[in-house]
Amino acid sequence: MKKPIVVTSVLAAALAIGAAGMAMAKEGGAGKERPTFEMLDSNGDGQITMEEMQARRAVRFEQNDTDGDGKLSKAELEAAAAEQSKKRVERMFNRMDANDDGFIEQSEMQPRRSPSRMFDRIDTDQSGGISAEEFAAAQEKMKKRRSN
Repeated sequence: MKKPIVVTSVLAAALAIGAAGMAMAKEGGAGKERPTFEMLDSNGDGQITMEEMQARRAVRFEQNDTDGDGKLSKAELEAAAAEQSKKRVERMFNRMDANDDGFIEQSEMQPRRSPSRMFDRIDTDQSGGISAEEFAAAQEKMKKRRSN
């Protein structure tokens, strides 16, 4: 009976990591928070134009190009990703450390989404277990979401 719980936990963690990656991909790079509408609507006219979207992309590039050479090195991207990771861990820690003792105990680690709901979505044949085919299909679905 413990096996489904372990599988559910592993799947929930894998999907959460995938979702985090998807969020970073949608923003267009590591190290930066998702822009708000107001950030993108730089002239404040209530609409986001293609030029404003391109300008935002240029700003993100410049922020990551720390040596100002007009190119992004592996080291610059790694530094941006490390900074984003640091911020994500801080937010997660603040949200999960319910007793403010500076540690996260297993009892404090509550998933944002219901693991059983995710499990049920992946278990498309409702067998109570996830086959290799269902797992691969779920991974493919997440891959497609990330590329959009």
